[in-house]
Amino acid sequence: MGLDKSNKANNELDGLIGALYADLDGPEWSDAFLAGVCRATHSSAGAFVVTDLTLQRDALPSFYGAETVSALAYERRYAGHNPWRAARAVAHRHDGMILSSDDIMPVSELKQTVFYRDFLHHLGVAHGAGLIGLSDARAVGSLTLLRSSQAGPYTTEELRLLRSLAPHWSNACALRQRFDALSDQHRRLTAVVDHLALLVFLLDGEGRLVRTNVAADRCLSSGLGLKVWRGRLMAVHPASEVAMAGAVLAASAAPRMGAPPAHAFLLRDPAGGPIGHAAVHRLHPGGAAPVVVFVRLLEAAAGSTSDRLRDALRDAYGLTSGEAALAEALAKRHDLTRTASGLGIASATARTRLKAVFDKVGVENQTGLVAAVLALREVLGPVSTLPSAIDGRGATQLKYGAPVGGRSGNT
Repeated sequence: MGLDKSNKANNELDGLIGALYADLDGPEWSDAFLAGVCRATHSSAGAFVVTDLTLQRDALPSFYGAETVSALAYERRYAGHNPWRAARAVAHRHDGMILSSDDIMPVSELKQTVFYRDFLHHLGVAHGAGLIGLSDARAVGSLTLLRSSQAGPYTTEELRLLRSLAPHWSNACALRQRFDALSDQHRRLTAVVDHLALLVFLLDGEGRLVRTNVAADRCLSSGLGLKVWRGRLMAVHPASEVAMAGAVLAASAAPRMGAPPAHAFLLRDPAGGPIGHAAVHRLHPGGAAPVVVFVRLLEAAAGSTSDRLRDALRDAYGLTSGEAALAEALAKRHDLTRTASGLGIASATARTRLKAVFDKVGVENQTGLVAAVLALREVLGPVSTLPSAIDGRGATQLKYGAPVGGRSGNT
């Protein structure tokens, strides 16, 4: 009998751990785990609660057994009255810590609080338990379980289950935090790439087109130099198509050791006229590696450098229009007082706005901000017409292959 009970407990634990890691990279990654833990501990409700220690605000990314209106009411009105919340914010808290509401405050005292009278009572809740999964100087993330007076305090066996889950919950929270950071970096990188005047085409190991940026999409829509046929990127002019196919093949067959070389070709319009420089790069040296095709058109994208830089600052760092204008102007003038005057704002306003920009960009001072803005401007590239020498000499060190048909590469 005891063995059967032990096997059942182990199977339950394995099932909960499996649910925790099953969808860790998905938007609702904690939902199935939360629901499973609530059922295993006879909890009528539960939530994944994230407390912002700076703003002293709670958010509920996931909840179980409660209506959405109750979750929103907690976030907006009752979180500040929660007497259990202080226990999650104590200095000695740590990842994997188990909290029981009855150890924090007896039910008799709890029932005297505004939190119980105006919130918990309507949910039929009197007891709670918490499992901290994330704890640092800025935030605490915990699994919070709730149940009624009739169900009573959480038992030793139920708390033992939470302790068994604790290292897995902490590990999952740490992994998820890393995923979120990587996703944010990817979003910022994508935003910057979309503002490039440079055309970017990503081809997989089989030569199929899998990703483009905004400038590349515009080029494909125009039909002037490139097109997509059966999922593959092709040049409109025969000479350019032969040159591009050769460049992609050469890049794909590049040596596996050392820095993969770039393979360049001249992009022509349907009539054979040169419209841009292109280069194919292998992304990494192993296996059937994907390649990226960069194209710089001789006539660059419309719009001023300042406009594109401000757009990129907004998208990459989440700056407001005013903050982006300040950052862009400060990179030119390097003097906050003159920059504020040029933008028509008070120096005090500029200083306040600048602090917000530092936080969003992730720099500590004006020097760091200017460096970040100048680096972004360099990546975006100029919008003026490129030099008319289109044989690759002078403007680039890449060596072009001999032209095949059409016009000569030297005009």
